[in-house]
Amino acid sequence: PFTEVVPKPLLPILGVPCIEFALTQLQANGFKKAVINSHAHADQMDNYVASQPVPGLELAISSEREKLLGSAGGFRHALPQLGKQAFLGINADVISLVSIPDLVKRHEVLRKERKVSMTLALLGGEWLLSQSGKYRKIDVNESTGIVQGYSDKLLQHTPYYCGVGIFEPEAFEHLPDGEATEFVPQVLEPLIKKKKVGFMYTDSLWMDIGSPELWFRAHFDLYQRFLNQALPEFWSDRIKAQIGTCKISLKDKNVDYLPLQLSTGPNQAASPLGKNSIRLQNIIHAIPNL
Repeated sequence: PFTEVVPKPLLPILGVPCIEFALTQLQANGFKKAVINSHAHADQMDNYVASQPVPGLELAISSEREKLLGSAGGFRHALPQLGKQAFLGINADVISLVSIPDLVKRHEVLRKERKVSMTLALLGGEWLLSQSGKYRKIDVNESTGIVQGYSDKLLQHTPYYCGVGIFEPEAFEHLPDGEATEFVPQVLEPLIKKKKVGFMYTDSLWMDIGSPELWFRAHFDLYQRFLNQALPEFWSDRIKAQIGTCKISLKDKNVDYLPLQLSTGPNQAASPLGKNSIRLQNIIHAIPNL
């Protein structure tokens, strides 16, 4: 229900818009510009980008306001702003610490040796084992570093694409601009057949926040890491500055963004929030089966 009033990339975690976890990581790794595609609640995203919230990182919009262009069409539409060089793609609804320098180096090697058009980060190791969801299996050749297949099977605890990759513009240039196209059938699978998709295993912090339950759980996971000083400085500094905008209860397992959003007057008290619940802009969602 929350994305009916807020674009998903701007949903807060400990007060920080979730997209900022990616943007601050980019800035910390030397990136100077990021292009954000937007569709839902486009005005809110336009205002966010106009505020240039991450010093040293220029933000630009690739607008899909009138028509959602799909998981490949969004890349295609943004190409004029991305230039002719390889670029990093990262999902805005994922909290990730994939090593960007390692991924860049891996792509450079595979580009030189295997002429790949993209290199995808595949989640493995302990972080893979901690995931409860099922994802499409990716078959790889570990000796060549090339992806060999992308199965329709949904499996648990098998390495999967975690939403971070290096892409050459050529991967998307054949697509019609302004048309809705999808990444897997129209880009990934044809390039796999041509042996032009590379991979890198990563065992790093990774959280999908693509559902209310996952978004809710990410609050507590990151909060515990924040308290234990187990987050990189570029994240912990952001959280320190914003955490006062929410109230998080470890005892009742709830997260409340209401207190600072009340506009009904100083004498109006917020109704108590039940256990295992999250509230944002007067929308309350209970999280079952915790």
